[in-house]
Amino acid sequence: MKPTFFLSLFFLLNTFCSAQNTIGQSKIKNTFIFPDEWRGKISFGKQATNADLWFASNQGVYRYDGKLFYNYTSMDGLNTTAINDIFEDKNGNLWFAAVGGVSKFDGKKITSIVLPNADGTPYNNPFTFLGLQNNFSNNSGSWKNYVANITQDKSGIYWVGGIGVYRYDGKKLTRFLSYECRDVLAGSKYGGEDFGVCNTFADSKGNIWFRITRCGTDCYLYRMDVSRTNFPCINNTCQHDLKNPNDLTEHKKEIEKSFVKIEMKDNKKWFDVTTIFEDKKGNLWFGTYDSGVYQFDGKSLVSFSAKDGLNKNFVKSIMEDKKGNIWFGTVGTNDDGYKGNGAFCFDGSSLKHFTTMNGLPENSITNITGDNAGNIWLATEMFGVSCFDGKSFKNYSEKDGLLSNKSLSIIKDKTGNLWFGSEQMGLSKFDGKSFVSFTETRKK
Repeated sequence: MKPTFFLSLFFLLNTFCSAQNTIGQSKIKNTFIFPDEWRGKISFGKQATNADLWFASNQGVYRYDGKLFYNYTSMDGLNTTAINDIFEDKNGNLWFAAVGGVSKFDGKKITSIVLPNADGTPYNNPFTFLGLQNNFSNNSGSWKNYVANITQDKSGIYWVGGIGVYRYDGKKLTRFLSYECRDVLAGSKYGGEDFGVCNTFADSKGNIWFRITRCGTDCYLYRMDVSRTNFPCINNTCQHDLKNPNDLTEHKKEIEKSFVKIEMKDNKKWFDVTTIFEDKKGNLWFGTYDSGVYQFDGKSLVSFSAKDGLNKNFVKSIMEDKKGNIWFGTVGTNDDGYKGNGAFCFDGSSLKHFTTMNGLPENSITNITGDNAGNIWLATEMFGVSCFDGKSFKNYSEKDGLLSNKSLSIIKDKTGNLWFGSEQMGLSKFDGKSFVSFTETRKK
């Protein structure tokens, strides 16, 4: 791990610029050279309990302690440098979901956990689950160890989603699902393997939710009820002899009983969930790729789609503001030229729709968050960020000091500053008055 070399690029106030340059330049020790085909992106941010800020990128993770940035890469113990998600557990440990598996940071060192293969290695369950065959090839490469995210249930068990569903009790990692899609993705750069679980989510009641895709075509939502999370066949205490055909069949049935498929009532064949959010009342909200938003109150699933203007919308972000309103952000896709449909706000009874006609710089919204003053901030795909004060939108772009108009993420820190991640290897911080941006120095 090393202090990294974020330099201040853009400032609106000269005095603010001078202070930041003094701090940053005095600590430069190294410089990265990024490959042209693998440009750096700050895709996700999180503030830890100790107030440190962490940012995920495809060049490892970055930690900001309030004074300096530190870069952690495979040289420091990460499985790979392509980070998909950051999760903090109940003990304050940081977990990094990556292309090559899972890594844990205990505050001093990084320990990596490589996911078990499905070729007879320890903790592999040799059976088909949910209709998917446990038949990974022995091809080399790290995509079989792909991890999308990780969560922790109320009892402290970790659930990992990637090329399968995994359970980790702190000592033993168990795989319940894996598969390979040779025909569907033959010849692709991923070597024919598909990403089985793209979302894992533990709700406040202790239920675990999984968004599972089969061969890149059919997507489904499954729930493991809290009553099943410690079931013997799930927590590795069952007495089945997996070498015995009868026991294996029974074990398989017990596993499948634990995963309940969520059925929709609008005759759709699959449930392509893109994001899961729980509001303060305990309602769950599911954003989808092309079916709007669904609300689950613990008993029934309610659709916000055609009649609400959300039909065929790719909903990427969901958040709750200080008043309890639920916001949805839509983004563009490559399908049928869809370019996003702006943002929506649900106040509990009606849905308000905001687009460029209302002042947004564009209709593709990549992230939404609120600031301490109650304003709503929306990051856009190509045209900077926008602030909504309840009446009108004020837009900010590179000309105002923002590092990049292509914004991917927003995080609010405990002091109220907003941080914007971008497609460039860098960050912009807004303190309520002006932007200061940090980027990584690279050799020419």
